[in-house]
Formats: sequence, structure tokens, C-alpha cells
Amino acid sequence: MATADYYTGVDDAPELKTKNWIRPGHYKLVVTDFRPATRQHDGEQFQVIEFDVAGVLKSEDGSHSTGEHVTHMMNLRHKKSLSRIKQFISSVSGLPLSQITAEKCGQIADDNSLIAGLSVVAEAYMITTEKGSPFTVVDYRSSPDQTEEICPNDEEIPF
Repeated sequence: MATADYYTGVDDAPELKTKNWIRPGHYKLVVTDFRPATRQHDGEQFQVIEFDVAGVLKSEDGSHSTGEHVTHMMNLRHKKSLSRIKQFISSVSGLPLSQITAEKCGQIADDNSLIAGLSVVAEAYMITTEKGSPFTVVDYRSSPDQTEEICPNDEEIPF
């Protein structure tokens, strides 16, 4: 049997989707996806946000490089996750925090084109949880050039 026979079917095998979790550093990120996810075995709910790294503003050991694709996933059972989602949407859209509602979040998740391609600045850093585990926190703020991209001439944001 030829060695190639061992690999029959590889031509049609789907690409594995591995996650490159966001690591400590200060980045300019471009949004590629914003979606809810549910873990199959226990039904736990998460928010998944994916980005392309457009720039490294401050690097640390193991920081990402420009061009990398990174993922931030938040467990929705934590109230802080909901606050971080609200801050993220405000930062990327320019909407005031008071206008970020469950309906807006659902609208963005249903139609990623509303924020796909927009940029945001993220600062990721490590903390130690109450249980003593390391955990990466990501804080978002508006990208300095974002206001002109989203709202030229103070036009209304499209959502």
C-alpha cells in the first residue's frame, strides 16, 4: 500500500478552528466576529469576539504580532462579562453606554456586518482569581481613528 493511501480524504477534511486566546499586551484590533456560543455538554453560555491584530501598541512577553487572529471569550454567568460586553460595544460603535441594550447586542450578533471591520483598542493583562488561578482581563476603549470611520460629519450610527 502506498503511503498516500493512509491520507485518503485529507483533501476534503475541514480546517480545524483552533483558538488563539488574547494574551497580555496593548493592541489595536479589527473586529471579525461577534457571536454567542453555548457549551454543548452543560449549556453554559459565552460571548465570543474575534479580531485581527492591526497593531501592537505595547508588547509584553508572548504578545501577539500584527496580522494574528485572536479570540476573546467571556462566560456570561459572570456579571463582569456583561459589563465588558457593554464596554466593548460602546468602544467599537461610539454609542454611549446608556444605549447598549440586550436588543442592540442581539442585533450586532445577528448581523456582524454592523461592527465587522471596525477597530478598537484593547489592553489585556493578567490577574489572579480568588481561587488562585491566572486569568486574562481585557479592557476595551475606542480606537483614536474610529470616530471618523463610524460617524463621518456626526451622522447617525447605522444601528
